[in-house]
Amino acid sequence: MGDMMSESPFILFLCARIFSVVIIQTWFVADEYWQANEVAHHLAFGYGYLTWEWREGIRSAFYPSILAAVFKILQLLRLDYALILIQFPRILHAIFFSLGDLYTWKLSNKLYGADSATWSGIFLASSWFLTYCAPRTISSGPETVLNIIALYHYPWEALR
Repeated sequence: MGDMMSESPFILFLCARIFSVVIIQTWFVADEYWQANEVAHHLAFGYGYLTWEWREGIRSAFYPSILAAVFKILQLLRLDYALILIQFPRILHAIFFSLGDLYTWKLSNKLYGADSATWSGIFLASSWFLTYCAPRTISSGPETVLNIIALYHYPWEALR
């Protein structure tokens, strides 16, 4: 595994996250559906249940709008089958989370060197909690990835 960590472990991370889509078939929190997929379905197809937060307008539609755009594209391609509408957002989350894993690995390498990056990569790829959470369609997943990417691009050298 060390050789996979020396260059770029993205493929390892991607395999781990796609594996999680396959093995995790449960729900974790209600927000996976009621604050993401169900809202996106309503935006894309014009029907579906909206919880009170959406009826009162206290939540941002930004994240569900991204999923709604994906649903619309699937509809235009005539691929808007229930199974695809359920699994495709989870696959997108897994791919995006793989990018977050990669940037965590890169940040570890940047700040602490190759040995630290290797161990970070091993821990990321084998984390049961990340396996459980990565395919979840909750907005905190993409938020986490964007924060990790921002931390990687932060000018750490200026602090030394």
